[in-house]
Amino acid sequence: MGSLSLAPLLEAARLAARLARRLQANIPRLEKDKDGSREVVTLADYGAQALLCRALSLYEPQAAVIAEESGAQFRQLLSPSQQDELATLLTDLLSEVVTPDQVAEWLDFGVGRQAARTWIVDPIDGTKGFVMGRHYAICAGLLEGEVITNGLMACPAYEGIVGGALFYADEGVCWREPLEGGLPEQVRVASARSPEAVRVVHSLERRQAVNARIEALLREAGLSQAQIRELDSMEKYALVACGEADILLRLEELDNPLPRYVWDYAAGVALVQAAGGVVTDIEGCALVFHQGAILPHRGFLVSSGPYHADLVRAARSLGE
Repeated sequence: MGSLSLAPLLEAARLAARLARRLQANIPRLEKDKDGSREVVTLADYGAQALLCRALSLYEPQAAVIAEESGAQFRQLLSPSQQDELATLLTDLLSEVVTPDQVAEWLDFGVGRQAARTWIVDPIDGTKGFVMGRHYAICAGLLEGEVITNGLMACPAYEGIVGGALFYADEGVCWREPLEGGLPEQVRVASARSPEAVRVVHSLERRQAVNARIEALLREAGLSQAQIRELDSMEKYALVACGEADILLRLEELDNPLPRYVWDYAAGVALVQAAGGVVTDIEGCALVFHQGAILPHRGFLVSSGPYHADLVRAARSLGE
């Protein structure tokens, strides 16, 4: 791995996956107000972010962090007994005493700091999938200057390996290994397939994926026979990175007023690019991650490469 090893963060992601599995069977479902809408958040979101940011505080203390959750929100939304419950679970996982104050401190590590390296953290991506017992991912991507470079993604419900998989991008190479431990293997995006064999993934969230627009885009790109799968979370990027999918589309409602946050994309972009794939907005431009928490784009095209130009052309033709 690179000079600043991903190893501590990979171990933190494994711990976060263990925590998530413990909590998934009995989930206190909280709600937070986000841009005027109500969103579900769980103890696992706070615990996973605390574990990842704890690792950063120990091994990369000068790093900046952009993350979805916050210490203030943890204090506001969780009752004292829920805060204590999470601290007890973390104490057990880490074999060290953890208090609610320590959890809040970890959640806010690196926030607001200016640094050469910024970690972008989404502790439980696909929270609705997590709550419903479906797919979710524990994610972190590294922004260096204006470029997403390294990243990691723990996918506990990944179907290709018993127990789930841990994907990570390091120094331009994408790796996959069993989440519960095992030898890593390098993965690459798929080679060109015939149009009828192309596999497309998109979100289960209707605000993020409008079926009629996706079907129109694929038809215009000559891919009307492509196989389509709906899936929760950023795990879709991992499927493109390891060749199990060829294209990921995010074509949301045209009047969707909600912003697009960097933590929903950074880790996935790192994996796909390291595996040899392509990620752009629907106009074919590179994604802009260095302007803060919000991405200035309204749609995304992710692919193994061979059909990317066709997708961009189709989007322009349809006026996307």
